[in-house]
This record gives sequence, C-alpha cells and structure tokens, in this order.
Amino acid sequence: MFFVLTDRSISGLSGSVSRLLQIVVLIGLTLKILSIAVSQSAAKRLAVPSIVHPLYRNFSIYMFIALLAGMTGVATGSYDLSITDEYNSEGTQFSRFVNKATIRPVVEYLITVYYFIYFAILPTYLLRRRQEVGYFLSVFKIAVVCSGVVGFVSLGFGFFEIELLPRALADGRVIGDNRFHGLFGEPRNAFGAVFLGLAMCHLGAYQKGIGFSKGWIVAAITAAVATQSASGLVGLLCFAGLYILYSFGRLGVRSSLRVVGIVLTILMIIIGTFAISDRLERYLVAAPELWNALENEEVLPAYLEQQKEDIYPLYDLILKWRNNDILPLVIGSGFGSASVANNRLSLASEDRFVLAPDEAAGVRNPHSQLVRTIYESGVIGLWFFVWAFVWPVSYLTRHLQPRLRHQFIIFSLLVMGVTLSYRSTAVFVYFGAVVAMFRSSQATVE
Repeated sequence: MFFVLTDRSISGLSGSVSRLLQIVVLIGLTLKILSIAVSQSAAKRLAVPSIVHPLYRNFSIYMFIALLAGMTGVATGSYDLSITDEYNSEGTQFSRFVNKATIRPVVEYLITVYYFIYFAILPTYLLRRRQEVGYFLSVFKIAVVCSGVVGFVSLGFGFFEIELLPRALADGRVIGDNRFHGLFGEPRNAFGAVFLGLAMCHLGAYQKGIGFSKGWIVAAITAAVATQSASGLVGLLCFAGLYILYSFGRLGVRSSLRVVGIVLTILMIIIGTFAISDRLERYLVAAPELWNALENEEVLPAYLEQQKEDIYPLYDLILKWRNNDILPLVIGSGFGSASVANNRLSLASEDRFVLAPDEAAGVRNPHSQLVRTIYESGVIGLWFFVWAFVWPVSYLTRHLQPRLRHQFIIFSLLVMGVTLSYRSTAVFVYFGAVVAMFRSSQATVE
C-alpha cells in the first residue's frame, strides 16, 4: 500500500506501482505469446490449465459457490441499493461507471479470478527452472529485508517524535502512535507482509537446501508486535483456529504438545502486544457500547467507527439469522454484497451520508477477508477458500519428511490466517511460489 499513487476516483481501482508492474508483465507476456504463436510446435506448448486440475479444483468450487451466492443475492435483493449511485458523483466518468451498484459486483468477480490467475497460476509458467525460482525468492527476500530495516529505523526515529515514512506516497499521511509499517503501507498491511516474507524465506531456504534460521521468526514476531495491529492479532487467532482444525484427528502426544505450544505462543504475542499498546486498550473500552449502538441504529463508538466496514456485515447476518434466513450464512449473498450492506447500514446510522476520500464512489468493502468471505460466499465458501490454498501445499509436500512437510503446512496456515484477518494477495503469492518451486524441481503433481 505504501506505493499507492492514486485512489479509485480515477480508474475505479487504486493505482499503485505494483499494478503498473503487473501491466508491464502482462504486456510482455502477451507479446511473447504472439511471437511464438506463429510456430505450430510452440503453440502446442501454450497449454491452458484445467479448472478441475487437482491443484485448482477447490478454488473452482469456491468460485462456483460464489456465483451461486451472487444469483441468490440478486433474487433476494442483497444488491438492491440504488441510492449508492446518487453518491457516485466524484471521480472520472469511467470510475463512476465501474463503481455503479449494478457493475461493481461483476468487477469484484473479475478481480478475484484475476488475482488467482496472475499470482497463483502464472508463476508456474514464468518460473520454470530452479534457477529462476531461486532468483525470484532471493529478490523477494531482499525486498522484505530492506523494507523491514527501513521500518525499524523509522520506528527508532519515532521515539524522538520524528515521522520518517508516510502511510502511502499518494497522501503523505503519517501513521502516528509510533507503529512499525516499513514500506508495506499501513501497519495492518505490514503485519501480513512480514509473515508472508517469513514464509517465503522458509521456502527459499528449502529450495537452496539449507537450514531455516529461527532468527527470521524472532524478527518477524518483533515487527508484528510493533505494528500494534488489532486485525493482525485476529489473524494469529485465525491461524491458531485453522491449525487446531487441521490437526484434529491427527493428535498424538507429540502433535498435541505442538498444538499447545503454538497456541500458547500466540496468546503470549497477543498479551505482549496489548501490554505495550495503549491504542489496543481503546478497543476494549469501546467494545461494551458496540451492541447498543448497533441495535439502536446509532453511530458506532468513536474508536470502533473505524472498523465499521467489518462490523456491519456481521451484524447484518445476525439480523437475517433472527428472521430465520440462514441461507446467506450458508452460501452467502455474492461478491460485492458486503459493500451494499455497509452502505445500507451506514445510511441507517448516520445523519448524512459522508464518504471518506477513498470511498468517493460508494465502495465500502470489508477490510477483513474473513468477514467478506463469510458474508459473500457463506461458511461453505469459506471452507473451500481456505482449502483451495492449503490442500495443494499438503499435496505437493506429501513426499517430504514429516518434519519438513509440517513446516510447510504451518506456513501455509499462517499466511492464510493473516490473509483472513486483512484482505491481501499474500495467500495467492505464497501458493504460486510453492507450486512453481515444486514444479521446477520436477516434483510429481499430477
């Protein structure tokens, strides 16, 4: 997020350096395909992956459930918020079109499919040799380390009330509270990024055949605690829950001790973070007032108002449950419906409809992938979303020694946990890197 250059008022999506680089890669790839397509022998090598391939099957099922949820959402009025377009008056004409209440849900489906193709599938075609995978992992490691070093330096200056880094290049806003964020953007972005970096460092160590230093774990935990991110701590709880579920049925004496050790470590991290952070205590102070504010359609308590995009969809599910409408909880209401719910409940609780600069087009998607997935594709969709990224790692590592395989499972669940807490492409990136590495090593994946 640090390298965001423009908000969504121009193109309907925020503009960043990463998206510009993606465009460059896609243009280069298109030219490469066109240049070799004239050769019949080369054209035969342009195989398109099957959506029922074992590595991609669960994601295909997830998307099918999301499409079914979308049709159900249309039929039940989950997308009915025509008033959104009345406030969709800022930005370019193209941005207003992309963010129309009738168009934006389609865009959300396309974005999800694009993320999977670009970050999860494409690396297996671009990184075909061990040397290429090794180079990619080395560059990734350098980028994470440099950002981390800059973050810790900035954190040190923060003790002297000197803010070195803004939240993003586009707005120049400072974070405040002297929180670690480096070049990752906001602290909540940094929380997920450091654990993705940790998982990728482990992947690089395995690829090189060297031991994985526990110093990286200490550095990642230190940086994560220094972010003082509430959503990040939720991500660790998600990781703990996923690890317990994955280990259920496999529990022997050793595995039980391992589960207990991981859960206790996470609890210590959470307690330690609360101990050093005054801002996190404010959440606890405001929490008792939340339920009454929701029930009385009042503006949320000041500190929790910042998290309303993640609160309103869950409350909307509670309201539907009260009315014996459990279908949205089971299969969801479709991509983009959570933004509609946020707008509808915000209108009910505010004297006037006020949009922040980055919400000028009326798009109020939850920041939490967990909240968004449950609301838009239900608990069934959540199951297949998690399994779509965890099962392939388990499958690809089935030939490894139990200790090594368990390490890969832990890191895949960890990356999934922090992705669920705050929406990002981390789990897509890790999935693509793992598949590319094992395929480049000529592992059996079919």
